[in-house]
Amino acid sequence: GVPSGPAPLEVATTSRAEPTSRQAVTPSAVISSAPRVSLKVVDTMKVGKWPASLALDSAAGRLYVANADYDSGHTITVMDLGQGSKLKTILVGRTPSGISLDSDAGRLYVSELRDDRVALVDTSTGKVTARITVGNGPAVTALDPVNGRLFVSLYSTALTVVDVVKLKSIGTVGPNEYPDDMAYDAGAERVYVGGSMKKRVLVIDGTSRKVLDSIGIADPRGMAVDSASSRLYVANFDRNEVVVIDTSTNEIVGAVKVKGNPGDVAVDSSRGLVFVTSWNGQSVTAIDTGSLTVAGSARVGGYPTAPVVDAANGKLYVANAEDGTVSVVRIG
Repeated sequence: GVPSGPAPLEVATTSRAEPTSRQAVTPSAVISSAPRVSLKVVDTMKVGKWPASLALDSAAGRLYVANADYDSGHTITVMDLGQGSKLKTILVGRTPSGISLDSDAGRLYVSELRDDRVALVDTSTGKVTARITVGNGPAVTALDPVNGRLFVSLYSTALTVVDVVKLKSIGTVGPNEYPDDMAYDAGAERVYVGGSMKKRVLVIDGTSRKVLDSIGIADPRGMAVDSASSRLYVANFDRNEVVVIDTSTNEIVGAVKVKGNPGDVAVDSSRGLVFVTSWNGQSVTAIDTGSLTVAGSARVGGYPTAPVVDAANGKLYVANAEDGTVSVVRIG
């Protein structure tokens, strides 16, 4: 279903035409033979079935893991990173697929894929305090705590926007996009939504909720924004590459070859690195953002996804969906 409140909002007419075929991107770099960064798995933590999304509270030493197994996935695992052990399990709705943390407010937002809702969890008690019906198949979430907004990708449309103060959906953005991932640039207030079915990434104004542009990519999956350098990095799954987009112009400015079908992306601005997990390669790869070359890699678990960077402590966390684990990778 669709949200019962607001109707879909206007889509601006300034977008580039939808790509009609897969658009080739010439890789600007190949795998480097001299890595400049060491990636070493220092721990593997057991969590729930099919971990699909991670949220990090670095200051508190907590990692929240959404366990999205279709049959039994109804939980969030809370990991104590100091001990490397499970602290508690939070019961939520069916198939929690995306989570966003507001550590200042002590809130965790969880998309309940099979219940068409977003749950609010009090991180101090581990209890669900409210639920918001948002529409068909909520998956990826992105929080804008400054403006009190939560962006949620939907199966039926590009996304919906939730007012986290009033706890209600305030608008949806179409057209039917069947998105695979989403990224939010807080500085520019832009939302990027990508889907392999439509072979494009939409650029959406976070305030007006209008589609501003469309960028053709053959098979876009995971993505991450580096606001400081005005770059968007998109995993181009079947082309085995990470596409680099200049967010000031929405033009593709490069691509880096990565083996094993890259699926998800995270940015470490402080080190000038991008990390990409390869779903079929059981690996995570580091890319140097200055030279656009592969700078290192590490073997992780089965179907690695949802990388999260702890820049302050020099660590990377990777959910291994097939194994029900999270790899702790030291960045050297």
